[in-house]
Amino acid sequence: MEVVLPDGEIKTVVGSRLVDRDLFFALRGGGNNFVSEIFFVPKGIVTKFTLKTYPQTEVWGGSIIYSGTEFASVSATVLNYTSNNKDIKTGIQCTFATLQGQIVLKDIIMANLFYDAPALAPGIFDSFLLIPSISSDIGARSYLSLIQSANTNLTAGVRGIYNTISHTAVTMNLVESMQNQSS
Repeated sequence: MEVVLPDGEIKTVVGSRLVDRDLFFALRGGGNNFVSEIFFVPKGIVTKFTLKTYPQTEVWGGSIIYSGTEFASVSATVLNYTSNNKDIKTGIQCTFATLQGQIVLKDIIMANLFYDAPALAPGIFDSFLLIPSISSDIGARSYLSLIQSANTNLTAGVRGIYNTISHTAVTMNLVESMQNQSS
């Protein structure tokens, strides 16, 4: 990063190799506007970012939506995945939701599956794919296509509360508690 300080001095900030480590620490979370926390007085403006980038291959993933009647199957699959998966290219996110005022479908579960390669490693998500679903858009695609497939307008006009937990030791008690909070 390059930052211009209030006195006009231009400093180049290069991570851990920087002599002024305090400045780097303050800038790394402050975005482009580094201000004093007490008086909100500008302490500097970042004028240049230099980033190291890596090419992104296609990825495998998408969303599967299950009826709430599949809670036991999806929960067991999540527990099995979190207990036994050792592949660092994978990731899952499950959402338990109750759709208030719905007559046909009240409880749903949405599983977002991700694999950081175009071809899925054998067996990784088989259990998720075997559970009967309402809809699925799983497959190989560009990373941009995966992001664009997310329904960002899902909650328009709807009141809701969202809580997120990242956990390595998922238990059935934890999954049931999350599901109960959504009911």
